[in-house]
Amino acid sequence: MNPFYSCITGGRVAALALLLAATVPAARAQAPAWQSVFGPSPVTSNRSEVNATATDAAGNLYLVGDFSGAIQLGATTLTSAGGDNVFVAKWSPVSRSFVWAQRLGGTGDDYGQAIAVSGSSVYVGGFFRSSSLGAGSFTLLNSSAPGSGSSDAFLVKFTDAGASASVAWAQQVGGTSTEEIDGLAAVGSSLYVAGSFSSSTVQVGGTTLASAGTSDVFVAKFNDVGAAPSLAWAQRAGGPGFDQADALAVSGGNVYVAGTFEMTATFGTTALTSAAGGQGQPDVFVAKLADAGASAGFGWAVRGGGRSAFVRGLAASGSSVYAVGDFSGPTATFGPATVANAGGQNGNDAFITKLTDAGTTGAFVWAQAGGGSDYDEANAVAVRGGSVYVTGHFASATATFGSTALTNPNPVSGYDIFVARLRDAGPSGSFAWAQSGGSTGSDYARAVALGSTTVYVAGSARTPATFGGQTLNAPVLYATDPVAFVATLSDATGLPIADAAALAGFGLSPNPAHGMVTVQLPAVPGAATATLTVFDALGRAVRIQNAAINSKAELDLAGLAPGLYAMRVAAGGSTTTQRLVVE
Repeated sequence: MNPFYSCITGGRVAALALLLAATVPAARAQAPAWQSVFGPSPVTSNRSEVNATATDAAGNLYLVGDFSGAIQLGATTLTSAGGDNVFVAKWSPVSRSFVWAQRLGGTGDDYGQAIAVSGSSVYVGGFFRSSSLGAGSFTLLNSSAPGSGSSDAFLVKFTDAGASASVAWAQQVGGTSTEEIDGLAAVGSSLYVAGSFSSSTVQVGGTTLASAGTSDVFVAKFNDVGAAPSLAWAQRAGGPGFDQADALAVSGGNVYVAGTFEMTATFGTTALTSAAGGQGQPDVFVAKLADAGASAGFGWAVRGGGRSAFVRGLAASGSSVYAVGDFSGPTATFGPATVANAGGQNGNDAFITKLTDAGTTGAFVWAQAGGGSDYDEANAVAVRGGSVYVTGHFASATATFGSTALTNPNPVSGYDIFVARLRDAGPSGSFAWAQSGGSTGSDYARAVALGSTTVYVAGSARTPATFGGQTLNAPVLYATDPVAFVATLSDATGLPIADAAALAGFGLSPNPAHGMVTVQLPAVPGAATATLTVFDALGRAVRIQNAAINSKAELDLAGLAPGLYAMRVAAGGSTTTQRLVVE
C-alpha cells in the first residue's frame, strides 16, 4: 500500500511544476492553483484528521492529529491502543514523503490539538480521556475518575534527530474534571502553553490554579532545559461562565491568547463583559501578557463579537495580532469595525480581525467577514509580512470572500474547505484571493502553515476529494470516514519584499543544489547590478549577495540545512522569486 496518497506520481516532474509555479508577479489577484494533496494511508482506520501544523526553517512540515484503527505514514504504521489516539509526524518537502511518525495515547479517546517547533524540539499538546497516556517510555495517569469522560491535558516533547524522533519528556495538567491544551508557541528554550480547565483546582508545573467558574483559562511558560521542563510562571483568567483559551501566539516578549468567554471575565485588572451577557452566548477575547522571564501579568484584554462569536486561530507579527473564527447574528463588532453576516439572523460567517498592540493597550483595527447563508467558519491563520492567510470550511452553497465567490457542490449537508489571502494595508485589510477544495461530503480545514513559497492547508476530508486538478482518493472502511489530508499551493507574495514587475530570463542551476547554485541574471534596462536574496521557510533572509546583471553569478549555500528555500532577484524596478531546493 502506498505510504501516502498524493497527486504526485513523478517526483522530478512535480518539483519542476512547483518550481515554475513559484514565480509570482506582484499584486496577483487570481488564486494560485492547488499543487498537491497527500495524507496518511488508512490501514484498518475508521477515521483520521490533522488538527495543527508547524514548519521549521528548512521547510519541513510537522503534523499532529488523531486516528482510530491503524494508519501508515511513510514507512511507519501506527496502531491505536483503543479508541482515538494521537499521531505526530514529520513530512519532508524535499523527498516529498513522511520521514517519521509517532503515536501517543491509551485505550480511550485522546486528541492532539497543538504543535510548535524550535530547532530540533517538537512540542505537542492536547488532552486524553484514557486512564493513562503512553508517550515513549513515559506514562501519564489521568487525574479524573475512570470512565467519567473527563480529561487531563498533556504536553509532550519530541527530539527530532532528522530521520527519527524520540520522546524527551511528558507533562500533564490535571484535576478532577476536564482540562485541555489548545495553544502552543516555542521560542528558543521557552515554551508557552494555553488551555482551559473546569476542575476547581489544577496543577500546572507544580503551581495550583483555582477556577472562578464553569471553565477558566490558563496560560503558562516553561523553561525547557535539562531532562525536564521547569515552570517559569502560570496565570489564570476567566469568570463565572464558560471561558476557554483556543489559540496562542508570541511576538518578541509579548504573549497573546485568544478564546471565548460568557457573561464577565477578568484578565489581570481588566474586566470584560459580553455583549449578549448570558450563558451560551459567548464573545471573543484577545489578551496580552508581557513575559518578564520568571513572571508575567496580563497587560490588556479586549472583547469583540455579537450574538455569539468564537475564536479559532491567532497569529502575531510585530505589534500586529490577527484573530479568526466565526459569529452568528446579523452583525459582529470588533472595535471600530462591524461586519455583516451574509445569512442575516441565520447561520454563521467566518471573520478575520486585526489588532494593534500599543504597549499598555490593544485595539481592534479592522475586520473582514466571509461566507454565505449557512454555517461557515475560519479555523486557522498564518501571517508573513503584509500577507495574512486564513483557512476554514463552509456549508453555504456560495461563500464570498471579497470579490471571490466559492461554490459548494453539496451545500448545507456537506462542508468544503477554503483558504484565502488578505492584504494588510495597515488601517485596512482586504481579500486578495480565495481557493476551495473538497468532496461531496463534509471536509474540514483545521490548520494552515507557511513554507518558503508554499501554503499548507490541513484537516480531514471524505474521499475522493478534489483540490483543483489533484485528487485524494484513499480507501477507507466506510465512505463517511474522514481521512487526514495536507493540500499545498504556491504563493511567493507572502515573502518580506513584494514582487514588482517580473524579471524574465532569471534561472537557477542546478536545482536541487549542493553547496553552490548558479544564478542566470538577464539584462535589465537602467540597472547594473542585481540583489540576490535567499529566504528560509520562515521568511528570514539567510543569504544576500550583489551581482552584475546579464551574467551568471555563483551563490555559496554552505551552512544551509537541506530543505526548501526561496531565491529572490531584484534589479532596477523588477523582481522575481523561484523555489530553491538545497540537498
